[in-house]
Amino acid sequence: MSGVKAPAEQPLIETTNTAEKVGSYAGMILPLALPFGELEETVTLFRAVSREEAAQAVAEGLFKAGENSLGGKFFAETAEDAAKWGDLLQGLGNYEVLRVDLPKSAADGLMRWQKLDNIGPAHYGELPQINMTGLRITLK
Repeated sequence: MSGVKAPAEQPLIETTNTAEKVGSYAGMILPLALPFGELEETVTLFRAVSREEAAQAVAEGLFKAGENSLGGKFFAETAEDAAKWGDLLQGLGNYEVLRVDLPKSAADGLMRWQKLDNIGPAHYGELPQINMTGLRITLK
């Protein structure tokens, strides 16, 4: 696997703050253990959702399309931006912010806007792109 350091050479957590280091992503890059001892980096994104969607996503470890919704999900690069979208779309305090660790190979295929809704950088992916081995969903 090119571009990924051997486990002994790779830090467990590498905080980043420059686009040069992580492509177009801000946040944290973490190693993801895959079957057979391979490692893949993950990208951390955030999503503000209803309490019902939060409970389902955390319990099942995947995202589902809701009734009358798109077949994909939008994500923010920071928890703060996710909260701004939560306030806008769900109402003040009527949401939970999820932390989503997505394999970098999947994150690289997501659509990206530099500044969506005058809030901040955003990513969109279809459910098959997102719900893959290595996806981790937790409450922020």
